[in-house]
Amino acid sequence: MTAKTIPLALIVLLLSAAEAAAHKFYVHCDIEGDEIIVSAYYPGSPAVGADVKVVDSEGGPLLSGQTDEDGKFRFRPGVEADITIRVVHGEHFGEVALSAGELPAAGGTPPGPETGGEDARINRVIKEIRELREETRWRDIVGVVGYIFGLAGVAMYFLSKKQGRQKHNDRAE
Repeated sequence: MTAKTIPLALIVLLLSAAEAAAHKFYVHCDIEGDEIIVSAYYPGSPAVGADVKVVDSEGGPLLSGQTDEDGKFRFRPGVEADITIRVVHGEHFGEVALSAGELPAAGGTPPGPETGGEDARINRVIKEIRELREETRWRDIVGVVGYIFGLAGVAMYFLSKKQGRQKHNDRAE
């Protein structure tokens, strides 16, 4: 490895770290009225056209569809049983399980922000956690830079050992 290839290797590592961060895939559900709203997204962009399948507790299909341009899929559950929502976008997969007690009741008041009180506070906290999870933090950036410097240090160590051996061999001749 020459001195010219080290900066090239660092650039490649930096670009690959950015690509790895783009592969985070999130799926979550919100309840508004009698509808369940599935959101599928990557940090900063929706998962447009993701396949959504809703299945019962035994894996039997209930309904399917695709997310819209906002990465959302809306539906009315139509059952009062445990369901699982599975979302696939390319190679990425996510799922959310909802118990019968979490589903909007047929003709009743659904659990969620509209009910006020404890449910509303819990939903606000969940929303804040989701937003924090999507942010790029300074510690993440410093961690990636430290990782790159560590790899560069290892590469330089082995390069110096190789050069040291070459100098030793030249002196022996």
